[in-house]
Formats: sequence, structure tokens, C-alpha cells
Amino acid sequence: MRFLLRLLLLLVLSSFLLRHYGAFLAENLWHMYSAGNGELLNRLPGITKDHPQGGLAEANPPPGVLPRHELTPGAIDPRVTQSNIRNTICRPGYTATVRPPFKYTNAMKHHLMRVYGARGSIHDYELDHLVPLELGGCPSCETNLWPQSRKVFSRGE
Repeated sequence: MRFLLRLLLLLVLSSFLLRHYGAFLAENLWHMYSAGNGELLNRLPGITKDHPQGGLAEANPPPGVLPRHELTPGAIDPRVTQSNIRNTICRPGYTATVRPPFKYTNAMKHHLMRVYGARGSIHDYELDHLVPLELGGCPSCETNLWPQSRKVFSRGE
């Protein structure tokens, strides 16, 4: 049973990541860079077409598309455990019971926009959880929240 729950959790997380970051991955998967010095580690040919051999700047998405790992590494909710999973994330409507109130999220959005250096109106951003609440992400941890731009970016913008 635990194996099936873990498999389900893995499938849900994979689906979430592909849905939210699939376009970025399709454009940039052919470059793999070292996190330390930005050195090109590997080239995966044939995944995308008509892309010149570019540098690190081409592999970086515009600000606000993805969270910055040093600011938002993600955090899990310590109240969600394997023993209570049926009463927490597997219960319909669970996220509504743990989602922080507007007063908290609005203040946190203002704070994180300053931390991230996000420009524009607060209405141009949505406060997003890196680890989704449906998967046991911490609802109010600053390390699990980031200001995601509502603007859809096109290549070269």
C-alpha cells in the first residue's frame, strides 16, 4: 500500500512539474550546465530543432518564470506524515483547510516581491507554492513560496 501511495505521489508531482514547466524544459533541455560555474556539461542533440549553440544566458528563463533555488528551495508541511496521509492530503478539500488567509499571503507576496526584485504591480504576480499543498507542501513557509509572474513570456522577450 505504501508503495502505491508513493507511486501515486510521484505521478502527481511529475504531472504538476510537466504541466507548469514543460514548455521551459522543451526549450532548454538540450543544455545542461554546472550549477557552480555555469560550464556547459552536456549537449543533448535532437531534442529541439533550429537552436544555435548558445551560452548560459539562453538557458535562463526570464525573471519570474521559475523560482530561485537559493530563495525558494521548497518546504514540506511537518503535519503531513505517512501515518496521517489519509486524513490530510488524500482527503478531498484538504488544501482549503490549510491555505493561509489573504492577510498573510498578501503581506508575504509584498515581502517576496521585494526579496526577488520583482517589478510591476502586485496584481502582476501570484504567490505560488514550489511544493504544492496537494503533495504536502508547507502552506505558509517562506521557503516554499515565490512570486510567480502572471505574464506569459515568449522566446526572446
